[in-house]
Amino acid sequence: MFCEPCRHFPSISDKTCSLYKGNSTFRKTLLDCHDPSKKHELCAAASQAKIDRENSVVAPILRGLSKMQDELRAGMSNLIHVAYFVVKSERPFTDFPVLVDLNRRTGAKMPLCYHHDKACARFFVDIYQFIYDPILAEVKSARFFSVMIDGATDKAILEQEIVYVRYLDSTKRPKNVFFSIEHVKVDDWKKRLVGFGADGASVNFGKDNGVQALLKRDIAYLIALHCVAHRAERGLVDSLKELDKLKALHQNLKWLYKHYKFSPKALHELRLVAEALEEKVLKPTNLAGARFLPYIHKANKIVCESYAVFVTYFQDLISTERRPKPSPKVRGRAYRILTFLMDYDNVLFSYFMRDTFEALSELSLNFQKDSLTVCDAVEALETCSLKLVDLQFQPTEGMQEVIDAVSKTGLFRGTKLKYVNEGQILFLRKKVIDVLIKHLEKRFQDLQKGSVPSKCSIFNPSQWPSDRQLAAYGKQDFADICEHYQPLMDEHSVTTKMLKSEFILYKSYAAARTLHLNATDLLWHPV
Repeated sequence: MFCEPCRHFPSISDKTCSLYKGNSTFRKTLLDCHDPSKKHELCAAASQAKIDRENSVVAPILRGLSKMQDELRAGMSNLIHVAYFVVKSERPFTDFPVLVDLNRRTGAKMPLCYHHDKACARFFVDIYQFIYDPILAEVKSARFFSVMIDGATDKAILEQEIVYVRYLDSTKRPKNVFFSIEHVKVDDWKKRLVGFGADGASVNFGKDNGVQALLKRDIAYLIALHCVAHRAERGLVDSLKELDKLKALHQNLKWLYKHYKFSPKALHELRLVAEALEEKVLKPTNLAGARFLPYIHKANKIVCESYAVFVTYFQDLISTERRPKPSPKVRGRAYRILTFLMDYDNVLFSYFMRDTFEALSELSLNFQKDSLTVCDAVEALETCSLKLVDLQFQPTEGMQEVIDAVSKTGLFRGTKLKYVNEGQILFLRKKVIDVLIKHLEKRFQDLQKGSVPSKCSIFNPSQWPSDRQLAAYGKQDFADICEHYQPLMDEHSVTTKMLKSEFILYKSYAAARTLHLNATDLLWHPV
């Protein structure tokens, strides 16, 4: 035997009562004692109230209000999504009502009371706080961080300064977050800032009053790095000033692009020539861009692979029998391009630069990776230098193809070349590589051997010896890094002995897991 009201409301009933647990003795005295008890009266009243609520007029109203709350919540969620889209796509707040109408036409339910641009502005503040507060808490709790800055122009044609902060999150993985210029209330930021990155503008890297110079006055151990993604291109621009042959190649590639860029008719004729010669041809590409090395490599590669097609096309273009005749400007440009393409040295140089641009393009693409570390940058630079030096000693595969064809038949892909002389290009090949390496080394001085960033490569497991030499590997570089950061170590009561112990533990951990984890996982793993 059980008491039904007490069993239905266990939170307010007397759980020690025999009628709550269950009683097999059916006696009237037991019921007389339980009925007037306070716990039973509370349970009986709660049971009666529940019955009255279900049978009353108010019950449907309560159910309706509950359903209306769910619909309102869904509608508000839709409004916030629209507001986020407006802000994310940098559209004006006045677009908000139009987008709300569009969503309502598709069947989305949205409250009518927020159908104006001021509501979008209020939603934006709430969204901002929802995203900003957790990030700010992580930055404040980070022991150290680095800052990367750059200028940008938004859709309103207004200059904006963008700031990225890199730190280790709670899982000890590197994390990049976007900030604007505002006070984040990290009062001891100078004690935590260890790295600074920006482009090479004088306002950032000016020797006396640039941002990095001003920071180093207060933070002596700060490592300031000019954005490596731009440096390879700047090195090539410097080389163009010294190498007339390279400048001529660059100019002719620009003329090729302009010739087909603004003339669909010329591009159609080029494809007809390729079809007649049973070859394939790609449209010459643009050389411009912030990181243009991959573009110039592709443009030169197209010319090398479709050499016969371009020569045949321009020979036809300047022919006296062509009707209708092209304009003098077009004929003059075609004559200059054809003269360049039929010169033996220029052909050899184009094939030589195809492999040279390939090495430089690979370097540029490596520098553009989001996962790039200082160790990766140093390794990519050394690899590129070795590839360039190797090109000095023997002709590339493309150069050898030209040399063999001309020596056997006097023709290259059906074209008789002019001014055949191998000695000049062999001398020029060495000069080009020397000049390129010189300017690359100049642009990457802070990543050369002996610098603090280059010494950080001792933490890269891919460069470690696989035998017992690992125990002694990197000792001197590690000591130099500790010496550089000595003021920071003193600030946090960290000794060199403690760091040496951590370094040994890291070696032990990483060496045992090299086969299972990539270098980035190992490098940032907590030890």
